[in-house]
Amino acid sequence: MTFPKFSYSITRLEREGGKVQCLITGIIQLIRLSSELLTVSYFFGMLAITYSFWEVIMISTGSIAPDFTLKDQHGKTVKLSKFKGKKVILSFRPLAWTPVCHDQMLSLEENFDNFEKLNTVAFGLGVDSAPSNKAWADSMGIIKTRLLSDFWPHGEVARMYGVFRATDGFSERANIIIDESQKVVFMKVYPVNQLPDVLELIHFIEH
Repeated sequence: MTFPKFSYSITRLEREGGKVQCLITGIIQLIRLSSELLTVSYFFGMLAITYSFWEVIMISTGSIAPDFTLKDQHGKTVKLSKFKGKKVILSFRPLAWTPVCHDQMLSLEENFDNFEKLNTVAFGLGVDSAPSNKAWADSMGIIKTRLLSDFWPHGEVARMYGVFRATDGFSERANIIIDESQKVVFMKVYPVNQLPDVLELIHFIEH
């Protein structure tokens, strides 16, 4: 028995063999493209896994401190390597305008002279922008301590030191001490709701 619709379709396809060939070629190209896209997706997937793994690996004591350049609250550039010959405290905080971060940064300001006597400079670091840091510093009466903006690329320095919280979009609350030769000699991560003890840093530097 002959079914008209199928007979018509087959006859038409036979007449238009060029179009069929074109269609088959197109399907093959799509398959190849899909394969390439899967390969690219796999590559970026692995890259993302590697990146995520890297950002949770904290820098170890004895390592050379990664150099960086950031802006302070006044828009002035701070380059870590320029402070070789001094001890440097990198005091990471999650977010400006929050109570514990307020007290953490204020403790650096209150001990500015003590740090200076110990040949030490302390920087506050966070993912907030420089203008936000300026307004925040003014509101706290911070004049001497430089608050560095790790705003863009977002949290890049925190990632370099392994203290960036990717799921939250801000850094851990952490203190890192770098010696005169730019080696990391102390690092500690604190619970987000805990105020770091600034005297712990002073005692470590003294001894």
